[in-house]
Amino acid sequence: MNDEFPPQLFEIVHRVLYDNCPEKVDLVFLHGETRDNEDSSLTAGAKYYMRGFFPKIGITWADKSIFDLWIEKYEQANPELAERIKTNIKPDERGAIVGYPGFVHWKKRLMELNVNEEDIILIEPDYNCYFSTDAEARGLVKFCIHQGINNVCITAPPFHQIRAFISGVSALIDLNATSLNLYNCPGNSVDWNEEVVHSQGKVKGKRRELIKGELERILKYQKSGNPPLVSFDRVIEYLNQRASN
Repeated sequence: MNDEFPPQLFEIVHRVLYDNCPEKVDLVFLHGETRDNEDSSLTAGAKYYMRGFFPKIGITWADKSIFDLWIEKYEQANPELAERIKTNIKPDERGAIVGYPGFVHWKKRLMELNVNEEDIILIEPDYNCYFSTDAEARGLVKFCIHQGINNVCITAPPFHQIRAFISGVSALIDLNATSLNLYNCPGNSVDWNEEVVHSQGKVKGKRRELIKGELERILKYQKSGNPPLVSFDRVIEYLNQRASN
């Protein structure tokens, strides 16, 4: 990786982590996280829900309890990708799918945090993408288009929030949905020196060390993503456009 920090990304980091959100949005989406990192997103989501910032919380429709049906969805959408997923993805001994504990566990956690069950929405990933942050982002955008949602917020632990937002903007642009206002509500602060499991349930390291890996993934997926992530300039262009909507 080039040691020079992209100056546009420096602007994006500040604008994403300290976003200018409206008083209320239609929905918040909690990007899937590992058990080690889920508290950052779940507690932040519940806190802002209780304050009335949004009436609904979206989480990803993936779980060991519906794993066969989940695979069928991939087979219907993209048989070739489905074969790859069946080869590489299996619920682990605790039921997590590439690190994500699943919607059953997350619904239970959110309800314990005083979120009403009827306000928890299950959102399917895009089955034309490998199960990932990008698949979640594209699934969210498609859901918002279908439901006529205009203002949505995404939440992830602080070290993952930037990539999650860039994935979201990339999905908006690719799906011709840039009239959708996508905002940021980063997860609660974390212990940066704690060693945790992160991306795809495989990457391990102290949270402060994961920041470099997130940048490396962004740069990599801007070149080789399917579809690629948009450029940093295009993200800034979207932020400026959103501000004028």
